[in-house]
Amino acid sequence: MANNEEGGGFVTGFLFGGVIGFLVGILTAPRAGNELRAELMERTHHFREQAEIMADQARLRAEGFASDARNRAQHLREQASTVADQARDQAHHLREQAGSITDQARQRAEGFAHEARSRAEQLAANARHRLGLEHESEEVDPEEPTIEVSAEEPAEDSSEETKQA
Repeated sequence: MANNEEGGGFVTGFLFGGVIGFLVGILTAPRAGNELRAELMERTHHFREQAEIMADQARLRAEGFASDARNRAQHLREQASTVADQARDQAHHLREQAGSITDQARQRAEGFAHEARSRAEQLAANARHRLGLEHESEEVDPEEPTIEVSAEEPAEDSSEETKQA
């Protein structure tokens, strides 16, 4: 844009200098009044035509730049919309996956909790059976770990007696 502004300044300066030079030249040249006025009109008309041509060219260039800018902006809007749609779709997909993973984790946790509860109940039943608290008719799983409970009290440490002897 800086080049366009500099070019526009040059054209304006060129035209302004041309008009000033023209007026100085005409005013200092020895001519008759009718001839001077006719030449002034002719040159003024010529400069006006040149200025209109330059203005039209500048307007066409500006319209071209504006059109390019609008096209680029539209293209960028379309790209941004596409990226936003893709991001929205990806987020939706990730939410669905997270929900599925959460459901699976909840189901596994419930399964583990149920299994732990069942094993605890079996261990408790085995312990009660061994302690004679249950009826003989209740089945005990022989493969389940059992807790050994001794009815005897632990013997006192006889190591001191052994040391003294």
